Amino acid sequence: MSEFILKEDEIYKLFEPLDSLIGSGVNIFILSGDLASGKTTLIRSYITHCLPEKREDITSPTFSLLQSYGDLHHYDFYHHDIQKFLELGLLEGLGSGIHFIEWGEKLESILKNSGYNYAVISITTVGDKRKYRISGL
Repeated sequence: MSEFILKEDEIYKLFEPLDSLIGSGVNIFILSGDLASGKTTLIRSYITHCLPEKREDITSPTFSLLQSYGDLHHYDFYHHDIQKFLELGLLEGLGSGIHFIEWGEKLESILKNSGYNYAVISITTVGDKRKYRISGL
Protein backbone atom coordinates (compact mmCIF):
# COMPACT_ATOMS: atom_id res chain seq x y z
CA MET A 1 0.00 0.00 0.00
CA SER A 2 1.17 3.50 -0.81
CA GLU A 3 -0.04 6.72 0.74
CA PHE A 4 0.35 10.30 -0.45
CA ILE A 5 -0.88 13.60 0.98
CA LEU A 6 -0.96 16.14 -1.84
CA LYS A 7 -2.36 19.47 -2.92
CA GLU A 8 -4.30 19.44 -6.19
CA ASP A 9 -1.34 20.87 -8.14
CA GLU A 10 0.83 17.99 -6.87
CA ILE A 11 -1.47 15.24 -8.17
CA TYR A 12 1.09 14.40 -10.87
CA LYS A 13 3.10 12.64 -8.12
CA LEU A 14 0.56 9.81 -8.31
CA PHE A 15 1.18 9.12 -11.99
CA GLU A 16 4.39 7.13 -11.49
CA PRO A 17 2.83 4.77 -8.90
CA LEU A 18 -0.20 4.32 -11.18
CA ASP A 19 2.04 3.64 -14.18
CA SER A 20 3.99 1.14 -12.09
CA LEU A 21 0.81 -0.72 -11.14
CA ILE A 22 -0.29 -0.73 -14.77
CA GLY A 23 3.12 -2.10 -15.76
CA SER A 24 2.68 -4.91 -13.24
CA GLY A 25 -0.67 -5.94 -14.75
CA VAL A 26 -3.21 -3.87 -12.84
CA ASN A 27 -5.66 -2.36 -15.30
CA ILE A 28 -8.63 -1.48 -13.07
CA PHE A 29 -8.69 1.24 -10.43
CA ILE A 30 -11.62 1.61 -8.07
CA LEU A 31 -11.79 5.10 -6.57
CA SER A 32 -13.56 5.63 -3.29
CA GLY A 33 -14.15 8.76 -1.29
CA ASP A 34 -16.83 11.20 -0.29
CA LEU A 35 -18.51 13.58 -2.71
CA ALA A 36 -16.03 16.25 -3.87
CA SER A 37 -13.06 14.30 -2.50
CA GLY A 38 -11.21 14.50 -5.82
CA LYS A 39 -11.98 11.24 -7.62
CA THR A 40 -12.88 12.89 -10.93
CA THR A 41 -9.99 15.35 -10.59
CA LEU A 42 -7.50 12.49 -10.28
CA ILE A 43 -8.94 10.62 -13.25
CA ARG A 44 -9.16 13.72 -15.43
CA SER A 45 -5.56 14.64 -14.55
CA TYR A 46 -4.25 11.15 -15.30
CA ILE A 47 -6.06 10.96 -18.65
CA THR A 48 -4.72 14.42 -19.54
CA HIS A 49 -1.23 13.20 -18.56
CA CYS A 50 -1.57 10.23 -20.94
CA LEU A 51 -3.52 12.00 -23.70
CA PRO A 52 -2.80 15.75 -23.56
CA GLU A 53 -4.58 16.27 -26.87
CA LYS A 54 -7.86 15.16 -25.20
CA ARG A 55 -7.63 17.77 -22.41
CA GLU A 56 -10.71 19.71 -23.54
CA ASP A 57 -12.78 16.58 -24.23
CA ILE A 58 -12.49 14.95 -20.81
CA THR A 59 -15.83 15.02 -19.00
CA SER A 60 -17.32 13.18 -16.07
CA PRO A 61 -19.60 10.23 -16.93
CA THR A 62 -21.84 10.93 -13.92
CA PHE A 63 -25.05 10.43 -15.90
CA SER A 64 -23.79 8.37 -18.85
CA LEU A 65 -21.89 5.76 -16.73
CA LEU A 66 -18.91 5.56 -19.11
CA GLN A 67 -16.60 7.86 -21.06
CA SER A 68 -13.81 6.31 -23.14
CA TYR A 69 -10.65 7.93 -24.45
CA GLY A 70 -8.96 5.30 -26.58
CA ASP A 71 -7.78 2.60 -24.16
CA LEU A 72 -8.56 4.73 -21.08
CA HIS A 73 -12.05 4.34 -19.63
CA HIS A 74 -13.76 6.38 -16.91
CA TYR A 75 -16.87 5.02 -15.16
CA ASP A 76 -19.03 6.70 -12.54
CA PHE A 77 -21.46 4.51 -10.59
CA TYR A 78 -22.88 7.33 -8.46
CA HIS A 79 -26.23 7.33 -10.33
CA HIS A 80 -26.02 3.72 -11.52
CA ASP A 81 -26.05 0.27 -10.01
CA ILE A 82 -24.04 -2.84 -10.78
CA GLN A 83 -27.00 -4.38 -12.60
CA LYS A 84 -26.86 -1.74 -15.34
CA PHE A 85 -23.10 -2.26 -15.67
CA LEU A 86 -23.62 -6.01 -16.11
CA GLU A 87 -26.61 -5.61 -18.45
CA LEU A 88 -24.55 -3.40 -20.75
CA GLY A 89 -21.88 -6.13 -20.92
CA LEU A 90 -19.22 -3.83 -19.52
CA LEU A 91 -17.68 -6.47 -17.25
CA GLU A 92 -16.28 -8.30 -20.27
CA GLY A 93 -14.63 -5.07 -21.47
CA LEU A 94 -12.50 -4.84 -18.33
CA GLY A 95 -10.03 -7.35 -19.74
CA SER A 96 -8.29 -4.78 -21.93
CA GLY A 97 -7.45 -1.11 -21.55
CA ILE A 98 -7.18 0.90 -18.35
CA HIS A 99 -10.34 1.44 -16.29
CA PHE A 100 -11.02 4.03 -13.58
CA ILE A 101 -14.26 3.39 -11.69
CA GLU A 102 -15.72 6.00 -9.34
CA TRP A 103 -18.02 4.63 -6.64
CA GLY A 104 -17.03 1.12 -7.76
CA GLU A 105 -16.77 -0.45 -4.31
CA LYS A 106 -19.87 -2.53 -5.13
CA LEU A 107 -17.93 -4.11 -8.00
CA GLU A 108 -14.98 -5.33 -5.91
CA SER A 109 -16.31 -8.78 -5.04
CA ILE A 110 -17.16 -9.46 -8.69
CA LEU A 111 -13.68 -8.38 -9.79
CA LYS A 112 -12.01 -10.46 -7.11
CA ASN A 113 -14.10 -13.57 -7.86
CA SER A 114 -13.53 -13.14 -11.61
CA GLY A 115 -9.74 -12.91 -11.26
CA TYR A 116 -9.29 -9.31 -12.45
CA ASN A 117 -6.20 -7.36 -11.37
CA TYR A 118 -7.32 -4.17 -9.70
CA ALA A 119 -6.28 -1.58 -7.15
CA VAL A 120 -8.30 0.61 -4.84
CA ILE A 121 -7.56 4.31 -4.48
CA SER A 122 -9.16 5.76 -1.36
CA ILE A 123 -9.28 9.53 -1.18
CA THR A 124 -9.92 11.56 1.95
CA THR A 125 -9.77 15.29 2.57
CA VAL A 126 -7.04 16.57 4.89
CA GLY A 127 -7.42 20.34 5.18
CA ASP A 128 -6.62 21.80 1.76
CA LYS A 129 -4.97 18.55 0.67
CA ARG A 130 -6.08 15.05 -0.19
CA LYS A 131 -4.81 11.76 1.17
CA TYR A 132 -4.54 9.10 -1.53
CA ARG A 133 -4.18 5.53 -0.30
CA ILE A 134 -3.42 3.10 -3.11
CA SER A 135 -3.92 -0.57 -2.33
CA GLY A 136 -2.89 -3.02 -5.04
CA LEU A 137 -4.79 -6.28 -4.82
